[in-house]
Order: sequence, then C-alpha cells, then structure tokens
Amino acid sequence: MELEHLREYVMLARNGSFTDTARSLHITQSTLSKHVAALEREFNCVLITRSREGSMLTEPGRLLYLRAIDIINAVDRTRADMAILTPNSTATAIDTAVKPDPRLRKACRIAAEKHGLTPQQAGALALFVEGMPLDDVAIALNGTRDDAGMLLADAYRALGVESRQQAYDYLHSILECN
Repeated sequence: MELEHLREYVMLARNGSFTDTARSLHITQSTLSKHVAALEREFNCVLITRSREGSMLTEPGRLLYLRAIDIINAVDRTRADMAILTPNSTATAIDTAVKPDPRLRKACRIAAEKHGLTPQQAGALALFVEGMPLDDVAIALNGTRDDAGMLLADAYRALGVESRQQAYDYLHSILECN
C-alpha cells in the first residue's frame, strides 16, 4: 500500500470529486482513478461509487477513510518527531548546508509542550527556524509545500509570532529561561 495513495484517497473522500481532487493534486484524473483502483484491489472491495452528483464512499470506503487519516497522522507525527530527535535525520533526504541545532530543537520541544504544538508543527518549526527553505521542510516531512506552510502558520499562530526571525528570537528566549 502506498502512503501517497492513502493521502489522495482522503482528499478525494473530502472533495467528493475525482476531477477537483486530481486538479488539486496536479495529477490526471486517470492516475487518481488508478490509485483508487489499486486500493480497491488491495482491500478487495469497492471503496467509492460514482454518480452524476459526485463520488460517494461505500461502507468499507468510510472505514478506510477513517483508518487512512489515523495512518497518515501517525506517519506524519513519527516523521516530525524523528526530525526533532535525530539531529541528522534530513541529511540523507536533502542535500542542504543547514546544520541541526540541538539547543534550538530543545527550545522547540519546550515550546511545543507550552503552546500545545503538534509534533508535525514542532518538527516543521525546528527545521524552518534552523534555516531550511520551506520546500526542503516539506520534503523532510514528506509532505507538500502547502502542508509545510500550514504547519508553520499554525505554529506561528500558537507562538504569537509572524516571521522566522520572531520565531527564532522567541525560541532563544525560551533557552535563556531554561
């Protein structure tokens, strides 16, 4: 089973339209249909029925939708945790001159606890504040640029900052207090 197929399936289930979902994902409708068909073969059931009104999830389709969300969230949380806990975790995936800063990552963990950041938000914040470009943060967390941007926007909102520099300054102030 491909994780990306599950991500596409979740988006399709939310949109209810193969055409709109394929357009949003920048893939062809045919490709999306093939990925859904692969999931249907894997689970040996019909997941989605099509009609003029749109696409409807079947009972097994609803179950897969709920489980897919759990699977995707678990994988994303794990990747974000690994980005925080493993100083060189992105070195094999990305050729970058950005060096992990253990003190800054510690500040991110403290900020995450203090402000209720998700592991994904904390991981994105740590990588971005260390100077990693947004596109590389997305790659490190195995998401899209939009996903990384939303994680950072949510983290900024929780911390009450509006820029990378403000986030950096705030995290360093945490270090001074601890």
